[in-house]
Amino acid sequence: MAKQVLLNCYVEINAVDRSSSVSKVELDDQFEEKETTNFGSGGAKEVIAGLESGSVGITFKNDFAGGALDSAMWALRRSLVTLKVRPEKDVIVSSANPQYSGSMLINQWKPIAGAVGDVAEVDVSFPMSGPMGRATTP
Repeated sequence: MAKQVLLNCYVEINAVDRSSSVSKVELDDQFEEKETTNFGSGGAKEVIAGLESGSVGITFKNDFAGGALDSAMWALRRSLVTLKVRPEKDVIVSSANPQYSGSMLINQWKPIAGAVGDVAEVDVSFPMSGPMGRATTP
């Protein structure tokens, strides 16, 4: 089994490459658990998958310059935007470098968070709207 260190992830938000502003990205894709247990279940709980939901957690290094990250994300609040994430930015989409994509809701923004001497970082989690896709071909 190959192991990989994430050094150059690709993170695109609303068709803009934001990789250089991101220090952490985490995709979460889940399905509701719907119980189907009955008297024929042999005394064990049985479940099936219900509705899909997902989210993306991102840690940004904030930038307050005109037209930079903070102003762009502020303008996207309350919007559904496209998201694309893959492990390697400079490698073509393939089975070894899958691209995950979907729509996410920019339902929050934390322009300033930190203590004296901290790097200006923004930790956010955005909900996905609709299914998350996984592509292995460009």
